[in-house]
Amino acid sequence: MMRKDVPKITNGELKILEILWKESPLSAGSIASILNKSITWNRNTTYTFIKRLVDKKVVSRTEPGFMCKPLFTREEVRFSEAKSFIDRIYEGSLRVLMANFVNSKGLTKDDAKEIRKLLDKIDKPAKK
Repeated sequence: MMRKDVPKITNGELKILEILWKESPLSAGSIASILNKSITWNRNTTYTFIKRLVDKKVVSRTEPGFMCKPLFTREEVRFSEAKSFIDRIYEGSLRVLMANFVNSKGLTKDDAKEIRKLLDKIDKPAKK
């Protein structure tokens, strides 16, 4: 599957996306109200972040009511952000990342079991 290129997402922009992934479309005013209650952002701050997301083509905004909806799924953003992190911190090596977690005892037995299942999928041919 071809993945769409996701622009870099800031922490503030991610807060807006999290809301839109739960409920969409949503008006800019509703997003501002939610963020004002949860993290005390004022309306102007919220609108600034929405504008940035619209400019980056991560969120669409339509009239009437400045209705907003995400143009990328949560999984697309997660994949892009994870890849960016691995590229930046681990020079693109997933093996080095995993070694770091294993050596620092950052994996539980359940985590290791789930990772083994994922690795087993790589070794098994896909069923048709």
